Amino acid sequence: MEWVLGIDGGGSKTRGWAADRNGIILAKVERGASNHHVIGIVKFRQLISDMLNEFAATGLERSDLRFISLGLAGVDRQQDKVSIGMSLDDLGLKGHYSLCNDSEIALVAGIGKLEGIVAISGTGSIAYGVNAQGECFRAGGWGHVVSDEGSGYYIARQALVRSIKAAEGMEQPTMLLADILTFLQITSFDDLITFIYHPQTTKNQVAVLTEVVVSAAANGDVVAIAILKDTADQIIALIEAIITRGFATAPEIKVVLFGSILQKIPQVRERVIAKLQDKADIRCSEAEPVSGAVILALQALNKFGKV
Repeated sequence: MEWVLGIDGGGSKTRGWAADRNGIILAKVERGASNHHVIGIVKFRQLISDMLNEFAATGLERSDLRFISLGLAGVDRQQDKVSIGMSLDDLGLKGHYSLCNDSEIALVAGIGKLEGIVAISGTGSIAYGVNAQGECFRAGGWGHVVSDEGSGYYIARQALVRSIKAAEGMEQPTMLLADILTFLQITSFDDLITFIYHPQTTKNQVAVLTEVVVSAAANGDVVAIAILKDTADQIIALIEAIITRGFATAPEIKVVLFGSILQKIPQVRERVIAKLQDKADIRCSEAEPVSGAVILALQALNKFGKV
C-alpha cells in the first residue's frame, strides 16, 4: 500500500503519522527529541530510521513510502536544511521529502492552509505568519539564550530569578523558592544553584518548573500571578510583531495558538485571546500539529505525482 508520512519533531518528543493517499491515518509512532541542535545529527538520523522501522513492523514498507513532510524544531536556516537533508539522503529518501520549521505544520494544522499566523508556546516559543501574498514573517524562536519569550523556559527562568531576588529582599515575598526546592526534592539554596548550573541540567528540566508557578498562582501568590501575566504579554508582543510587519492591511487575520503553555494554562491563553480578539480571529487549536505535516505530504504527492 502506498503511504505518506508526516513528522512533527520537537525538542522533547517526535510524532509521526502515516496516511494513505486519501488521508486516512494508518499508524502512529512517537519517539523522543529530534532537534538536531540538541541530540546531534547522528542521533537524528537514527531516530528517523527507527521510526521507519517501527512503521514497517505495522506492515507499512519503506518501499511503498511516497513522501515525507517533516516539520522540525531547529530547522531555521539553510545550513540546517542541508544537514538534515544529507541525513535523510543517507537513509535512501532523496527526493521523497520536504523540510520546514515545526511552526509551518502547526499553521496548516490549525487553519487548514499555509496562510495566517500561528503562535506556539511550549518549552520554547515562536510566532510565524504567512500572508495572502505568500510572504513569511517570524518573531522569536531563536532559543532560550536570546529568545523564547513567553515559553515554559521563560516562565521557569522568571520564577528562579524573582524567587531568588525575593530571598535577597529585592522582590516582594513569594512562596516560589520554597515550592521550587520541594518540587526538585532538594533542601538548600546551594543545591538549587548547583542544579541550575550543572552541565547535565537540560532546558526541559528547567522548563518543568512552570508547574510550580501555575500551582503558586492558583494559591494566590502575587509574584507567580505576575509571571503568568507577563508570559501572556510576551506572546502577545510576538503576534503583534507579525501583524505589524506582514498583515497590517489584511482584511481578515486568523491566528491559531498551540503549545502546552497556551493550551494548558487558562490565565495565559485567556489573556492572549482577550488582548487580541479585536485585531484578529484568534483561537486555541486542539489539532495535532503533526496532522499539518500529513496535509503537506499529501499536497506534495498530488502536485508531483508518484515520486
